[in-house]
Parts: sequence; C-alpha cells; structure tokens
Amino acid sequence: MKAEKIAAVESLRGKIKEAHFIVFVGFSGVTVTEMTIFRSAVKKAEGAFKVVKNTFFQRVLKGLDFPETDNLIIGPTGIILFSGKDEVSLVKAIYGFNKEKAVPLVFRGGYQNGALISRVQLERLAKLPNREVILSQFCAGVAGPIYQFLFTLKAVPQKFVSVLKQIAEKDN
Repeated sequence: MKAEKIAAVESLRGKIKEAHFIVFVGFSGVTVTEMTIFRSAVKKAEGAFKVVKNTFFQRVLKGLDFPETDNLIIGPTGIILFSGKDEVSLVKAIYGFNKEKAVPLVFRGGYQNGALISRVQLERLAKLPNREVILSQFCAGVAGPIYQFLFTLKAVPQKFVSVLKQIAEKDN
C-alpha cells in the first residue's frame, strides 16, 4: 500500500475514533444533486458525511474494535460521523431528509460510543422528541411535585386563618 493510502486510512481512522456516533448509509440510486443536499443537511446537523470504497472502509475498521461490520458495508456505502452533543437531532435530520425528499437512502446501522446500533434503534431515535423538549418535560416532571408541596404548605395557614375567622364570627 502506498504512503498516501496509509495516511488516508489513518486519517479516517482518527476521525472515526473522535466520533462517538457513527451511522452507515447505503445510497444506491441517489443522484448527485440529492447527495449534495443530503451532505448539507448532515453538515447543518453538525455531522460529517464521507463516501469511500468498501475495501477502504474495511481497512479502516480493521484497526478499530467495531464488531459486526460485514452487514454494514454492502454496496455503495457512506458513513456519517458525529461528535456533537445531540445525536437525536442528527438522526431526526437524516430521517426527515430521507422522508421529505423520498430519497432511497438505506440506513444500515451504526455505532454509539463503540456499541452497535441497529437500523431499528436508529428509527426509534428519530421518533424521539428533540433535546429541548425532553429537557422541558423533565423540568416539568421535577417541578410538578414541588409546586404541589408548596400549595399544600400554603393551604395549611389559610385553613387555620379561616377556622379562626369562623370562630370569631360565631362568638360575635
């Protein structure tokens, strides 16, 4: 193997090591225009989309500890690398693009922090609400019991004052 190829393999291997979320995509039948739009959608979601030959992918992944890569690298394959904080928004953007444009992208699976993710798990991630919605639901869930407790504490003195008022009115 030439020095340039070795450097290219090591470069992609380094990018894969940095990424904590990786998705493998089959793109047979996708036009160049659709692929360009898809790349920009992935980039907007803070991801990076790479397309290389399958033998190149296999060389890159051979040096890494990724199990079961054989069924992920079949036919024309692209790889989406993500190192951000919100994987759900990336998966939603990808699935939304695929659904909106009716592009024949096939999501084969991927890895999250080195663990294998199936296509079904990716679809479940795409159906989750985004990060802001989940955080607001969490805050509402935490705040609800606190507000109920405060209203209960507030009601005790109000009832006490009400009873005293009724006693005073009764005595008069």
